[in-house]
Amino acid sequence: MTRIAIVTGSVRPGRHSLTVADWVKSIADKRSDAQVEVVDIADFQLPVWKEAVPPSGASGGSTEQSKAWSQRMGEFDGFTVLMSLFHDFEGFTKFAPSKPATAAVGPMLDNLVLWTKAMEAVRAGEFEVDRKAA
Repeated sequence: MTRIAIVTGSVRPGRHSLTVADWVKSIADKRSDAQVEVVDIADFQLPVWKEAVPPSGASGGSTEQSKAWSQRMGEFDGFTVLMSLFHDFEGFTKFAPSKPATAAVGPMLDNLVLWTKAMEAVRAGEFEVDRKAA
């Protein structure tokens, strides 16, 4: 089954991104086409990215945090990173999803699962790009 990570978008004190991620997961859990899990970036104590190569590099980074992050994200077929928008909060403190935000979750997940499945052959190395033609 396709595995999708819902990644929190903030580590700051008082953040609401974990609340939003759990809300999105509660909607995603009603689907049968993907297994969804919340990944809290606060669990990895990531510094601002300071590696010489991007996270997609073969080494996965040189710090223990970046290696742990790369390993964890490698467990998933696709992911989305959530950013909380303050118009979805009452008085900027209580999460209250707006109608447009609620309506957007299903189509976002539809597209995420579709593109994740479309990329399976690429991730498996079954598809090669002629880089000379590009």
